[in-house]
This record gives sequence, C-alpha cells and structure tokens, in this order.
Amino acid sequence: MDRERIGGGERGLDRGVRRRTGRGVMVVGVVSLLALPLAAAVHQQLLRSEPAQGEEMSISPERLRLVFAEPIELAVTQIQLASAGATTVPLSRLSLDPDSANILVAEVERTLAPGSYVIRWRTAGIDGHPVNDSIPFVVAIGPGASHLDHHDP
Repeated sequence: MDRERIGGGERGLDRGVRRRTGRGVMVVGVVSLLALPLAAAVHQQLLRSEPAQGEEMSISPERLRLVFAEPIELAVTQIQLASAGATTVPLSRLSLDPDSANILVAEVERTLAPGSYVIRWRTAGIDGHPVNDSIPFVVAIGPGASHLDHHDP
C-alpha cells in the first residue's frame, strides 16, 4: 500500500528511476557536446607566418617565421622549404624566437631565385596530436636584388 501511494507500485518506482537516469544521460550528452570545441582547441594552430600564405615577395626572405597558438616542442617539429620543382632549399637548424616559445624560426641559407615556393611544416600540440600544413608564396625579385641587399630601416 505504501508503494502504491509513493509512485504507483513497483512499476511507478521503476519509471521514476528510468526518468532520472534518462535525464542524467541527457545532461552528460549535452555537456560532452559543449566540450567538443574545447577539445578541438587544444590542437596546435598556425596563427600567421612570414612569408604569409600566398604572399608575393619583392626580395628573397632571409628567414621563415611561423607563429603558433601555443608553445612549440622542437623535438617533434619539422619545416621544409621547396621550390615549385620540388627542389629542397637548405634551412638552418630550427630555433625558437628568443621572445616567444610560440614562434618558430629557420634561416634561409641561400638567396631564392624568382619563382613559386612552399613551406611544409609539421608539429604537435600539447595533446600530442600531430598537425601539418603548407604555406605557398612567390618570390618576384627585381634585377640584382636579394635578401643580402635588403636593409631594414
């Protein structure tokens, strides 16, 4: 008799438990969906680069600078510079900018001839997930100009 008053017998109790359990599962599901953008945000992201994607440069770049959203682990990072003909251009050993562990730097060890180039990079975020991409750019140097001739004001 007490069971019937409380929730309509054993079946009423079962329905109440199922209803509460169903709501709990729904709440966990909604929270999980809301957390997805946060999980995606832990992957490393390139914010900008020098040269920039698609940039047409009037002089050969002296260095490549890649600015990331979070600090870079050099042990898991690679950069390659190649011409349109897939010829690899020598770069210095990778280093971090002295002012920020989020900025990766590589010196270009020779003057680039006019033409199309691509920077290919690969690294990992704090979650260990590997990320990679490429940055195409063009060098359109005037006659006799090179990065060796360029002086910053």
